[in-house]
Amino acid sequence: MNPLNCENEEKDREDREDMEGRDDREAREQVIEDEIVDKENENVHNSSPKLFLSFLGRADRTYQYKLKTYHVYIYSYDTSITSLHLEVSTRQPIYGSQILYHLYPPNLLIIILWNLRYELQCDKLAANKPGGIRFTKEIGIPYTKQIMGTINDFIWSTVFQQNTPYDRKLVDSVNVYIVEFNGAEAIEWGNNNINVSSIYLNGYQGDLKWQFTSLFYHEMTHVFQWDGEGHAPLALVEGIADYTKLRAGYAQPGFAKPGQGDRWDQGYDFTARFLEYCDRINSGFVAKLNKKMRFDFDVKYFEDLMGKPVDQLWKEYKAKYGQ
Repeated sequence: MNPLNCENEEKDREDREDMEGRDDREAREQVIEDEIVDKENENVHNSSPKLFLSFLGRADRTYQYKLKTYHVYIYSYDTSITSLHLEVSTRQPIYGSQILYHLYPPNLLIIILWNLRYELQCDKLAANKPGGIRFTKEIGIPYTKQIMGTINDFIWSTVFQQNTPYDRKLVDSVNVYIVEFNGAEAIEWGNNNINVSSIYLNGYQGDLKWQFTSLFYHEMTHVFQWDGEGHAPLALVEGIADYTKLRAGYAQPGFAKPGQGDRWDQGYDFTARFLEYCDRINSGFVAKLNKKMRFDFDVKYFEDLMGKPVDQLWKEYKAKYGQ
């Protein structure tokens, strides 16, 4: 045998033993660290860091339990399951997009949802500008967080009719920033962030608090709506957001009147009025359309839900209002 090969094999064996030794040490250290963290959590919460939940009942129904700040939902597609025991670690906070779920055989989905958080901050530059000062004086952080919760519930329950977390977009927090920038009144970005222009706030003539609330009905709809994974027309996405504030009674002065507009996909208030028309014919139409737009978009969704192509619906809408 080649002496060089022997030396290489011996070196490889030593390296493997050294690596296994390090792995064993790291594993033992991790166990010790976990025990320390568990002990710290016990001291903080004066209880075990494990939360035990038990359920017993018909498995072909949806159950909702509230335990402290947890919301627990069970979905079962197998009626042979009648009971289960679920152990949940509470060491790490559980928020919407970090929602903890388990699949139990067969086809049983457990979802545990932490309360949604609303965060708001005023950019240091904007805070000392006229718009930031006006925000603090006429609106304020407490009011903003209050309406965010109200609007969130309105979107889920009334506009999109999403009564379970499975139907909703997974969002752990909605973050609002008052920022000094020109252009739009506000911009939703990154799925759960809203930038509000302090320049716009300073320049608005009228009841700023009312207008700010109207603006938030629109922008928060963007946070929670489905858009066909980017395939839905932007005009329709904006129209649904404007439909929310129309439905909530926060349509601003100058909002389109019923029947106005040149196309169904003209966007914003024009599309919102058309959606209102469709929703009056087929109750819950906007919620049904949003649900269909979860993974994709096809203009045929209008025909699926209304029984007529969207162009025909638009003609009938215009005729109804003598346009």
